[in-house]
Amino acid sequence: MRWRDIKWELALILFFLVALPAGLWFYRDYTLGKRLEAELAALKAAGMPVSLAEAAPKPVPDDENAAVLYQQVFRVDFSSGGSNCLLPNFSSEQDGLVWRFVDEPSAEGEKFLRTLFSDVQTQQSLQILREASQRPHSVFPARWDQSSVTRFPHYGRFRQAARVMVARAALSAHDGDVEEALAWHKVIFRMSAHVAEEPALIAPLVAIAMQGIGVRGLRRLLSEAAIDPEATNAFEQCLRKVDMNAAFSHAMAGERAMGLDYFDMAYRDPRSFKIMTGSSHSYVYRYALPTYLGPLAGPLKKRDYLAYLEYIGELVRISRLPSGTAIPQMEALQAELEDLHVFQAPLTRMLVPMFSRLRSKCDLAVANIELCRTVLALKAYKYERGSYPASLKDLRKTLDWQLPKDPFSGQQFVYVPEEDGFILYSIGPNMIDDGGLPERDEHGKWRGDVSDIVWECVK
Repeated sequence: MRWRDIKWELALILFFLVALPAGLWFYRDYTLGKRLEAELAALKAAGMPVSLAEAAPKPVPDDENAAVLYQQVFRVDFSSGGSNCLLPNFSSEQDGLVWRFVDEPSAEGEKFLRTLFSDVQTQQSLQILREASQRPHSVFPARWDQSSVTRFPHYGRFRQAARVMVARAALSAHDGDVEEALAWHKVIFRMSAHVAEEPALIAPLVAIAMQGIGVRGLRRLLSEAAIDPEATNAFEQCLRKVDMNAAFSHAMAGERAMGLDYFDMAYRDPRSFKIMTGSSHSYVYRYALPTYLGPLAGPLKKRDYLAYLEYIGELVRISRLPSGTAIPQMEALQAELEDLHVFQAPLTRMLVPMFSRLRSKCDLAVANIELCRTVLALKAYKYERGSYPASLKDLRKTLDWQLPKDPFSGQQFVYVPEEDGFILYSIGPNMIDDGGLPERDEHGKWRGDVSDIVWECVK
């Protein structure tokens, strides 16, 4: 058979085996690319950041920037991650001594704290932080434009400051200066609000940790103290400005932007991406990623990119819901994500965070803030009328603001008047009313999620 007799047959074979699949492949690449462009354009049109640099806090004047003053005390280096903080850093033994004093003042704890706070440098540092907390913004020089290596050394210093301040507040309360003690707790909450402004998912966690430190001291302080309505109103106004739900949603938008940066890095420099993420140690990325990041893998990349936008978008939406609704939806989303084949969306599987417990932690922080606001209103009620109200309905009649609801139940907090005081509680993350069972037992041991979030006032 001569060549001219088979050339058309070969041409048809090549067309169907090579040219047609290649054309379809590149057409698929084109259409997915257009979809991706449209998705990113829609995010931008909605004012959402598509890179961590876009999510970064905007510069503010120095005289409005709390970070300028924080840095005088924290002295953190955002290049190396180091710090030369001027605040005392408690050893584990000293930390235990402080918490024992917060829970039940002792001569040993008092001696330690008086020595600690007689130090001039510590006094000056605390006053600088107090002034800084009153500024409207806090913008640190973190390298938001380098999302893969962005460091947050200041977060540890914020937690350190909260521990020192709760000790300072406990000593003031021990000396009978309740207003000064409340003033230091306000500093803790204002500083936590500054942390929560940052678009990193770790930011609300740090803020929640700071608030948890303050809450433990506040419970003890408010349990026995008589506080005049002016002081309670000032503290309630401070708490009202701490919006952890907004902070969580803001952080989730920042997390999405960081994930998009990782996708871009995987496209530009797959070798560095694999080293940075440690993905070479995983079966998924040892076998799937080399194919995915190859020069002809355009449709695979774009499909993965679109899957990421879909799943993280759904997670951002769910993050705005209360725990009771959010957690089941997050668990369902997690199961759906895990069902994806390893080659379908390898980066999406790695980069989409699943933080049902973080949603619960956020609601726990919200519950404590709203419980504290309600306790302050109850204290003001008793100060003016001589006794606590018979019900929260009676309290509500005296307020110019709506009593908050329990973020876990969606109902009013449980209020139980007692002979000289009351118990107020949220049903907590287990969504079960445990009858006002405190998170800590009589020995101070944490019970975990099998308890309620309890605020008790004995007088």
